[in-house]
Amino acid sequence: MSIKLTQFIIGNHSGKTDCQIIMPHGENNEENNQNKIGRIFFISENTKNRNDQKIRAFFQQEIKKYYKCEIPFNTEINQIKIENIFENFLYNFNHNIHNFIKLEKLTVNLNELNLLVGLMYCGTNDQKHYLYFSQIGKLDSLLVHPVKNNQFDILQIKEDGENKPSPFKIFSNVINGKITNNSTLIFCTNNILDYISLDKLKTIAEHNTAENISAKIKNLLLEVDNAKIFAGIIIKIEKNIDGDKEIDTNAIQSIIKQLDVIDNSNDKAEKPLNNSISPIISATHNKVKIAPKFHKRKINLLQKIAKIPSKLKNLPHLKKFLLVAMVIFIVLFAQNILHLKNEKDAEKNNQYYIELAHKIEEKQVELAAAKLINNNNDRMALLVELEDLIEKLPQNLQEQETKLSEIQKQIKELNFEEKLITEIKKPEPLADFNKLTESPITKIISVQEKIYALAPDNNFFEFDLKNSSIKKIEHIKLNMASPLSQINIENNLITLHQDNTFSQLQAGKNKFKPLLIKFPESNALISAICDYSKKLYAVDTANNQIYKYSYIGNELSSGTKWLKDDGVNLNKAISIAIDGSIFVLNSDGTIFNFFKGEQQEFQFKNDGILISANKIWTDLDSDYLYILDAEGKKITILNKKGELIKQYYSDEFNNLKDFIINETDKKIYILSDNKIFKIKITHI
Repeated sequence: MSIKLTQFIIGNHSGKTDCQIIMPHGENNEENNQNKIGRIFFISENTKNRNDQKIRAFFQQEIKKYYKCEIPFNTEINQIKIENIFENFLYNFNHNIHNFIKLEKLTVNLNELNLLVGLMYCGTNDQKHYLYFSQIGKLDSLLVHPVKNNQFDILQIKEDGENKPSPFKIFSNVINGKITNNSTLIFCTNNILDYISLDKLKTIAEHNTAENISAKIKNLLLEVDNAKIFAGIIIKIEKNIDGDKEIDTNAIQSIIKQLDVIDNSNDKAEKPLNNSISPIISATHNKVKIAPKFHKRKINLLQKIAKIPSKLKNLPHLKKFLLVAMVIFIVLFAQNILHLKNEKDAEKNNQYYIELAHKIEEKQVELAAAKLINNNNDRMALLVELEDLIEKLPQNLQEQETKLSEIQKQIKELNFEEKLITEIKKPEPLADFNKLTESPITKIISVQEKIYALAPDNNFFEFDLKNSSIKKIEHIKLNMASPLSQINIENNLITLHQDNTFSQLQAGKNKFKPLLIKFPESNALISAICDYSKKLYAVDTANNQIYKYSYIGNELSSGTKWLKDDGVNLNKAISIAIDGSIFVLNSDGTIFNFFKGEQQEFQFKNDGILISANKIWTDLDSDYLYILDAEGKKITILNKKGELIKQYYSDEFNNLKDFIINETDKKIYILSDNKIFKIKITHI
């Protein structure tokens, strides 16, 4: 058996709350699943505010520090206890959260945070699956587990007492327990139970894979009004088809060092090592009684069985004969009853199968008719019904899997057709920055025949498109916040940092220095910048204004207010693009269009097209707007009326961060998982 993880986030991102899920990338990828590794997972739901982007970026950066500190399944780790790995992680996480809030001077209402962080792990000695997690706020933790006679039960995992977070100790209590095979864990926003009952979730989870459970929950929630946002993580203990791969046991030593986990082989040490201050966390272990204990009953039964031979020895021959005859009679009688029962069950199952097969044939006829009249809504509904019917087939599992795979493929194709999605199955890889840095690359920008990549620690890397070489740019280290937005004016890379500061790198000369920019308003909060005609434009979300700067001699002039419309709300603005008009992309997927300082009509309505909105791009020579949708794993293209033209999607686009458009060569360069991929533009 192995652990499978999947996730979902659906609904309206323009509401009062937002959700974030962080899991090991490639968890749904079969090749990566064969590695069988235990990793940290994370889910959050929080009220939107001006600090939302900073907090989201911080959580992602902290959790992903531990993705490379993999804990191999089937590896002997007698020196350490898995609890210590998780407690040590929580200690560091709490400490870093406190420092981050203090450093960034953020105002965070802890009572509005709903966070859950957990670890799944499989032990070698007992082949049991272990769950460790800690949470604050209102998130639901559900377990669907087998009980007896192929039946399942569902329970809500609750922690004892009230958990009140403090700035010094966000996560405190730890819940842990053993998870039995074929069990399903569901960690989700608590609004899901307002629309899907526990019994329905149990039925969905009983005999489905993690991916199918996620898909079915999403289908049910799609019927809910789009004012809600739902999110969840599905963890399933599934059959491992490929078997376990051997893992180098020496790898555990480097893992221990990376995680600063103490050696507990003698159970003497009680505090994490390599920390200058004493631990803040005193984790309380609430053992979740998931697997029943039969050990005592088993011993008593074995003792009684062991006494039977001695009692039989003392019986007279006649009684022995009668006892043996009675046993034989009981065995034959039981076999006869079992045979009759099996015959009835087989007949019943056969009839059930015939009825299901007949219903499937009827739905397939209806599907063909809907296809002829091009009724996509009916086709989608019929495909979903067919999917449910095929999953209920009790026999011929190979036929069931084949039919189910075909229907799911048709559902995906129809959904892609409806949303004008082109699937890129194998995007061309160009550069891999993992070989040079452990920091996640967050920004890329093109300068002539080179791509410059920027990490949160403000290290630059240069990728040469001609010879595919990558090198780190050596420059004077500046103590500046993480980059937020970046532009290129005459080969000068100007970067906006998260604390309203700016820096400038002269490409080729590698001169990296701070860039002083003054704002017309003292309380300005700049969320994005863009360049047009050697001028810099900056969006101020605090004052609902766009500032304009001239770039002269590697310096910027004083800023002037560009917007004339006082009724515009820019507090959700995250990216801008300019072609003479200014297009502003908001975090809820809406787009504003301004011309000469006045807002213009723009007909784009999201309607579920964008799952997330991260960046917008256009220029004077382009007829299109390009939008990065990180959670949707795609680049969305609109014309400048706001009409959907095409979407480029790939399963390999995990953790999308940035893109570069080259319409002349009909190429898009995409930053995904610290790698740059190239895809062809086909809509021009």
